[in-house]
Amino acid sequence: MANKGMQNLVDLTPEELVAQELELREELFQTRFKNQMRQLDNPLRIRYLRRQLARVRTLMTTPAKPAATASATATQAAPKAKAKAAKPAQANKKEKAAKAPAKEKAR
Repeated sequence: MANKGMQNLVDLTPEELVAQELELREELFQTRFKNQMRQLDNPLRIRYLRRQLARVRTLMTTPAKPAATASATATQAAPKAKAKAAKPAQANKKEKAAKAPAKEKAR
């Protein structure tokens, strides 16, 4: 249920997302204005609008990929990336330990 707001936006086309963003920005402006004039009934509406606007912007910047292809590619690439990342990290630790001078205790 946490992604309820996002699910409505995922199905929109890029043109509809742009229109939705403009609509949300205008509503957010009006809501903030009403809040300053102490005419807003529900101040939590500002938070909701900000988050919806962030969701729309996120969907606008992420490239559209088929879900099946994206999950299969991520599953295959993840073990390889972990294996490659683990080796250099271990080598860097050994190099740093060898190069670091011994610390002297000052008393």
